[in-house]
Parts: sequence; structure tokens; C-alpha cells
Amino acid sequence: MTMQDVQGLLERLQAEKQEAADRLERAIKDVIAVERVLVLLQADTEHDVGDTTATIVGPTHGATTPADVMQCRTQMDAAEKMAKANGGTLHITPASKVIKSAGLSEAKTSSIASTLHNRVSTSDDWEYVEPGTFRLVDTKQSKETPELSTSQMAIAIIEDDERWRNLHSNSVA
Repeated sequence: MTMQDVQGLLERLQAEKQEAADRLERAIKDVIAVERVLVLLQADTEHDVGDTTATIVGPTHGATTPADVMQCRTQMDAAEKMAKANGGTLHITPASKVIKSAGLSEAKTSSIASTLHNRVSTSDDWEYVEPGTFRLVDTKQSKETPELSTSQMAIAIIEDDERWRNLHSNSVA
């Protein structure tokens, strides 16, 4: 075998490895989708779940189904839950379909989308990303946690670690 033959073999095996990784990723996505449908089918039967394909899938591959938001008390709670499941991003149109399917509103999907857009766009808890897309702002952390430098954070971690060790050693002794 020549060096060129070995390099050719390596390239072929790398291509096969990539194809296998792609097939595995598709299989994982299929399993997740089927699991979500199963959750919908097992959901409380007193709610009309509606369109079981209404999911929000974002760049983080998070997904929210109507069954996931059925327990939310308000549309804004549902929007926040969907955004958290989608890496902090909310897409208004699919979110309104999920809200309708979950039974949180009996209005037309377009009316839900309009209302949701108005509420989100006027809230300080959301920031505009692009038309129909908003990002949840982490207001609790920004209001409660002051900005710390890296050295200040390292000192705080070390102090917490020492306190934990002291508490643990006192409880063991």
C-alpha cells in the first residue's frame, strides 16, 4: 500500500463517519418527535390538543408542544415557557398556533399572534430580534446581580467553597 492509498482510505472512512453522524442526528430528532407525539396522545383528554404537529423548533433544537403549555395560566406564561425551551427565542406565529392548540385561547390564530406580538413588544422582559421573533431578556439576573469582574467572581467562588467545606467538616465531626 502506498501513502496515496492510505490517504484515500482515510478520506473515504472520514466521509463514512460523517454520513453515520448525520444519520444518527436525524434518528435522534425522529425519536424526540415521536416522544412528543406520545406525550400529546397521553395528555389530559379533557383538553382538545388539536394539531399535534404544532411545535416550535429553533436553532437550539428545543421544541414546545401544546401539551407542554396546557398547564400555563396565561398566554404570556406560555410564551415565556416556549422561549425558555427554545434557547430564549420566541417565534410569534408558531407560538400562537401552540397557544391555540393548547386551549389557552379560542380566538383565531392571527388574533392570538397580534395580541402576543403587542404584549411582547411592549414588555421590558423581551427584546426584538427580527420580524416575528423576540428574545427573552434575563431581567432577574440583570436587576439582582451586579456586574462582577473575573477576579471578583473567582474570590466569591473560593469564599463559598471555603464556607461549604467548613460547614461540611463541622457536620461530620
